[in-house]
Formats: sequence, C-alpha cells, structure tokens
Amino acid sequence: MKRMAGIQSPPPGIDIHLQPLPLSKATVRLLADRWPPVWLGHSVAEELRFGLRQHLDDDALLAALRRWGAQSVLQHTVQQLAREEALRVTLAGMLLAEPHMVLLERPTVALSAEVEAQLIAQIAAWAEQMQLIVVVATNRWQDWRAVASQRWHIDAQDQLPVPSTL
Repeated sequence: MKRMAGIQSPPPGIDIHLQPLPLSKATVRLLADRWPPVWLGHSVAEELRFGLRQHLDDDALLAALRRWGAQSVLQHTVQQLAREEALRVTLAGMLLAEPHMVLLERPTVALSAEVEAQLIAQIAAWAEQMQLIVVVATNRWQDWRAVASQRWHIDAQDQLPVPSTL
C-alpha cells in the first residue's frame, strides 16, 4: 500500500504506472487502518477541502457527503465523528479529490455486517462509475469477492503481489 501511495519507493527495477500516467503523476488517496483517524482539519468541511486543487463551496461538500450517506455531519468537528461517519467522510473527501486510484486498508473493520455490505456495494459502484482503481487490503477478502475483479496475495513486505483466483 505504501508503495502504491508513493510513500515508499518500489523495489529496484520496478516502475509503477496507472496508464497512461506514471504513479508519481497520478492522484492517489489512502485510507489507513487507524482509529482514531489522523485528521488534517478541525471541521468536516476543512477536512473535505484539504489538499483539493480548488476551493469548493458547502453545496459541493454536501453533495459528496450525500453520495456516501453522511450529509448530516457537514457542520460537525472531526472529533465528533463515529467510526462509520469518519469512514464516510474520508470517502467523500476522496470523491472530491477525483483520484486515479484509491487505497483502502481494512475499510470496513469493526462495522456491522449490514453497514459493511452497504459500503462494499457503494465503493464498488463508485469505482465502476468513475473508472477508478480501488485497492483493498483486508484479511477478510471473502467479503469483497462479489465485487472484486482481481485478488492478489502478498506474503512478505518486500514481495511483489501475486495474482490468485477469486
């Protein structure tokens, strides 16, 4: 995940491209498995605007939150958010950033089975609609099987991903 996010360099001789862009030119967003999350803004609005190329008004922020079912939290501080709300705000921020690739590290951990299924379906629909690459790191890959186009297996930190059957 860190290599795909551009945080760590790939192994020597490996060049990562998101056709037609080299990874260094692509917009990539990462959701790390961290609770509580590390926020860059104080309010939900600040968090959603952080790192965007243009300033968006509250209507645009509200539309992104609505897409993820979190429209009620726009006026909240980020510290007020429950885990599910925080995930939905992060996904709304990713939507606004218009990334080429999204990296999700255990995004549905500690959520109810109903909410987990709903979010998996929403993420899959978003990826298809936007022609977006979504990489999910999870120890419960079977939960994503119905929407996955590929499954990779990695045994060690320095190992390259190996495609495996769904």
